[in-house]
Amino acid sequence: MSEPMLLLWLVIGHIVGDYYLQPKRWVDDRNEHNAQSKWLLAHVAVHGALTGTIVALYIGTVPATAFAVLAVVVTHFVMDVIKSHQIGKPLLWLLIDQAVHLLVLFVLWALLTEQSSLQVVKALLAKVDAKFITIFIGYLLVLKPASVLIATMLDRWSAALESNKAPGETETNTPQVAAGAEPAAEPNAEASHSLESAGEYIGYMERGLIVTFILANQLAGVGFVLAAKSVFRFGDLRDKHDRRFTEYVMAGTFASISIAFVVGLIVALYLGINIQG
Repeated sequence: MSEPMLLLWLVIGHIVGDYYLQPKRWVDDRNEHNAQSKWLLAHVAVHGALTGTIVALYIGTVPATAFAVLAVVVTHFVMDVIKSHQIGKPLLWLLIDQAVHLLVLFVLWALLTEQSSLQVVKALLAKVDAKFITIFIGYLLVLKPASVLIATMLDRWSAALESNKAPGETETNTPQVAAGAEPAAEPNAEASHSLESAGEYIGYMERGLIVTFILANQLAGVGFVLAAKSVFRFGDLRDKHDRRFTEYVMAGTFASISIAFVVGLIVALYLGINIQG
């Protein structure tokens, strides 16, 4: 087993222990009883057993195995207790929790294999070429920057929808349109059943998928994304019976698609991908 394989097996052990060998009742009990949860102890014991088995098979010495088990058990217990006390922003804390666990595994791997962290970082950076950076920039552009651009483009129409009147009209309803997000199915916040920020994340996924399908030279996948979105949008527009709202949604939808398509084609052109329909 090569040295990188040890790190990969440690990551696999972490994924299995955190997501496949941790029933929901363990998580609920941890969130309720925090450090006093017996199932939290069972959870970290599972991680200790997985890590110990992997290190024992690879390194084969008791001190190395004991050190690895202790490091994983202690850090996992501390992080899970901290996370159990956090009420708000569950996604943020999930990402922080996973980042800390993976960092611990990386440091543990570096210590066990006597790898210099600087050497590892240099080796990873050496594998990052201009093509990777170009693809990374492409995905960055179609996420938040594209969302801000679309919101700016639609701003003057959003204001008209928020006041529920076209220029020159006198109605005084006050519905709300979320700036920076995909055009909502219903501009009136009080009457809306849409999820908070869901439209924005849907836009992220839509544009990300379009770029991915273009780079994979699978334009049929782009058609699938557009067809799926059209089905849901058709119901929204049919029920709304508002021409201004329909135009607003169409403008936002086509702007989102166009941005993703242009960025995807530019990246594909730079990478020398021959796009075929």
